[in-house]
Amino acid sequence: MVEKWHEFLDKESIHNFDIDGHPAVLGIALRMSSLEYFLLIDGKLVEADGKGKKLFGKSSSQFLETRQKWIDLGKAKGLEYRPTSNTKQLAYIHRVIGRIDDFLVIIQAEKKQFRDVELSGFFFSLKYASIDPERIEKIKNDQIISEICKDWQMGLDQISPTGLVLFMKPVPNEDTEEDVFEAFSDFIKAISIHVRPAMEERCEGSPCGSSIGQDLQVVLVNGMPIILCQEYEKHITDMGKKAELEYHETPSNLLKGTLYGIGGMLLGSLPWVVIPVIFNTVYPVFAIFPLAATQLAMNYAKTKRNFVSLLIASMLAMVGSILGTYLSLIAFWLRNHSWIFDLEQLRELTQRILEDSRIMNDAINFSWLILGLLFILATYYRHKELKRLFHPEIEVIPSFKLH
Repeated sequence: MVEKWHEFLDKESIHNFDIDGHPAVLGIALRMSSLEYFLLIDGKLVEADGKGKKLFGKSSSQFLETRQKWIDLGKAKGLEYRPTSNTKQLAYIHRVIGRIDDFLVIIQAEKKQFRDVELSGFFFSLKYASIDPERIEKIKNDQIISEICKDWQMGLDQISPTGLVLFMKPVPNEDTEEDVFEAFSDFIKAISIHVRPAMEERCEGSPCGSSIGQDLQVVLVNGMPIILCQEYEKHITDMGKKAELEYHETPSNLLKGTLYGIGGMLLGSLPWVVIPVIFNTVYPVFAIFPLAATQLAMNYAKTKRNFVSLLIASMLAMVGSILGTYLSLIAFWLRNHSWIFDLEQLRELTQRILEDSRIMNDAINFSWLILGLLFILATYYRHKELKRLFHPEIEVIPSFKLH
């Protein structure tokens, strides 16, 4: 009955619970058309009597091998294996926590939402003593840190005065878990000239400041380790309210962003005009190209990313698609007429393009389609991002000793 139930509702999952005070993990993995199971109690595999039916298979073996590798790598670095309870997917349960060179660190297999794409990789959280904004800028601009991040395909996901989070996207079939740990070790060595380890003696919830003797604990707030007291839920609610207030008080910069966006739209559209000049052929300019340039320009102008700014970017991209396609057709016509510029012929050509042009119609129709889809996705993921900012995801790391 359990198997039939999970075949419909739980294709792959991990379940944590206690058996008489002993931590237990039940894993359910998909195997072709059926399911396989494994049970760990106190970290040890419990062999089950399947009554002739194979319950333990390749997926389970792969998970347990990866789990053991994380345990061994963690021990080599002095880190504890602490699987996360915030996911049910086998691939993203692995996590280690501890200290490297006195820095509190967390390494975890996880997915990252990058705009409209979901990436699989590893998060690395590092906690340090409080630094000022100037020091944060030095970290962002450090050449050695930049080279390490480039070599290991790491990017800065979050940074604050007391900690940072990196995301590493490994190269498929090349980067192993050993490489991940090596990459983060290299990063710690590079950043240690800018920061020093934090001495977690007080609750970071403002204005609490409870001392170490009052059951302080490590709490992950959107992946960032923070030291909080037992009233952590109140502090995190306050953090969310503060973030929401700061967001609403941040200027939208819509006018500046629109002007920059127009410039970006032109830069994303006009280069396509050289195609008919060089190759004597013409293609429709789809809105995805001017949209990318427009978004970059509006981001550079520090435009607040909201429904209105996304709509403006989409409209500018549509204009860029029409303009780029029109100029490409004009350039194609001029090239095949010895670059003779006749205003009357140009006016007639413009009228023909606007009234009936297959290439222009293709550009407009396809651009409307892709802009509509991208706008919906961008709006959805922006809403999701703000929700995570205003109502942070939290996880308490139980029984972890701060000192």
